[in-house]
This record gives sequence, structure tokens and C-alpha cells, in this order.
Amino acid sequence: MRLEDHGRQAGADRRQARPGHRGRADADPRRDDLRRGLFAAKNAGASEIVDPKPYAVGTIAETFKKYPNAGAILPAMGYSDQQIADLEASINGTPCDVVVEGTPIDLSRVLKVDKPLAGVTYELEELDGHVIEEMVKNVVK
Repeated sequence: MRLEDHGRQAGADRRQARPGHRGRADADPRRDDLRRGLFAAKNAGASEIVDPKPYAVGTIAETFKKYPNAGAILPAMGYSDQQIADLEASINGTPCDVVVEGTPIDLSRVLKVDKPLAGVTYELEELDGHVIEEMVKNVVK
């Protein structure tokens, strides 16, 4: 099975928050989406993660130029009409069997692609009190 990673595995990728441990709580959500998708694809037994860069068009190709270290992922940087059209064309042009989706939205509601989209979810379990709540309060003071 060849997978293109667009970021999420049905099931749980459980993150844990601890006091004094900044680890995941302050991470970039886009990078987390990417990690989820790659983790899910590899766990699902993908024989190959397809690099979408050679098949990227328009705003997606521009994003790869701007962020050359993006790796073998296909970024959704926004959902304007042009960005959606470019994302659709990039997915449809990539030779893969399924797209692993790790975005916070259900892309099947906005994209028309010729490949199945496999969504990945995860849960956050706060182990010690209200750490995340306190971190948010400190930021929004």
C-alpha cells in the first residue's frame, strides 16, 4: 500500500500533559498533524510514503518552496478557493493508494479527490490537574 501523508489513524494517538513539561502543549499544531499522519501511515503498514513535492501545483508548490524542510507531507495552508483547487490537483496528481489526513477539519467535506482520505484522530489526557488551562491563562493575561 502506497500512502501519501496529508497528516491523521482512526484510533488514538494519546498525548499526555504534565506540570513543568512543555513537550506537546506548546507544539505547533501543524507539525502535530504531520506527525500523526506519518505515524498512522507507518503503523498501518504502508509500504511507502509518497513524496508529493514533484506533483504539487500552484500554492502548494509555493509552500514547498517557502518551507523546503516540510518533508514528505502535503500541507494544507488554507482553504481559499485557489488553495482548495491546488490541493485537489496536487492530491489527484500524486500516485498513491490513499491519503492519510491529519488536518483538524474533514477534508472530504471541501475536496473532490480521486483517492480515499483516511482520517486520524487523537486524544489528549491531562494527567496532573489543570496544566493546560493554567498555560492558556498565562498566555492570555
